[in-house]
Amino acid sequence: MSDLTGGIKNALDRGESLEKIKKSFLNAGYTKEEVEQATNEISPQAQFNKQQINQIPNKLQTPSQLQGLEIPSPIPHYAPLPTIPAQEEKKSHLLIIVLSILGLLILIGAGFLGLYWDKVLNFLGL
Repeated sequence: MSDLTGGIKNALDRGESLEKIKKSFLNAGYTKEEVEQATNEISPQAQFNKQQINQIPNKLQTPSQLQGLEIPSPIPHYAPLPTIPAQEEKKSHLLIIVLSILGLLILIGAGFLGLYWDKVLNFLGL
């Protein structure tokens, strides 16, 4: 595929009319024969489809037509999650700290008992 053929296909893809494309390439310095040959290389079906697309009326609304319309937000609005007051948060932190210290003391106590179990039994006379 030549550069000229690629350029014509590119212009057709952008929605330009075939006549306007031909004039543009003729003004760019290509000969009429080169432009016609490149145009003939493009399948007639592709040219026909592009012309059909150009004839479809634009159904998009301009910003002035959209004024006054309420456009719904794409993000749903949920109620905010209830926040824990600072006082309750401090209490929960304190509880975690106390329970952690208590658990650590139990582990240390169990460790000492494990190490000195035989001495404890002797002390108790068992």
